[in-house]
Amino acid sequence: MKSASSKLALSLQRDALRFAEADQDGNMELTFDEFIQMQPQQVREQHGVETLRGWFEAADTDSSGSVSINEFLLWCVMSTRSHPSVLPCSRCQPTSLPSARAAAGR
Repeated sequence: MKSASSKLALSLQRDALRFAEADQDGNMELTFDEFIQMQPQQVREQHGVETLRGWFEAADTDSSGSVSINEFLLWCVMSTRSHPSVLPCSRCQPTSLPSARAAAGR
C-alpha cells in the first residue's frame, strides 16, 4: 500500500510530465492555448472553454496570463487536497477547482 506522500509524488511526476509535453515552446510556462491542448478531448468537450478558462485563471496566481510549472503544480496539489477523490490535473474531471491564488494568499 502506497503512502499518501508516495501517491502525491507520483501524481506530481505525472502532472509535471504532462506540463512539459504541453509546453510547446519550452519556456516553462503554459499559455491558455497550450493549457487547453493538454486537456483530453473528452474533458474539453464536457467542460467547455469557459470552465477551462476558469481553471487556467485559478492556476495563474500572479495573473501574468500564463501558468508556470510552479503555479501548475501548486494548483494540482491544492485541487487534490480540496477534492481528494479526484486528481484534477491527472484526470481533469472536477467541475469547479479551488484557486491556487487563494492558497498562495494572493
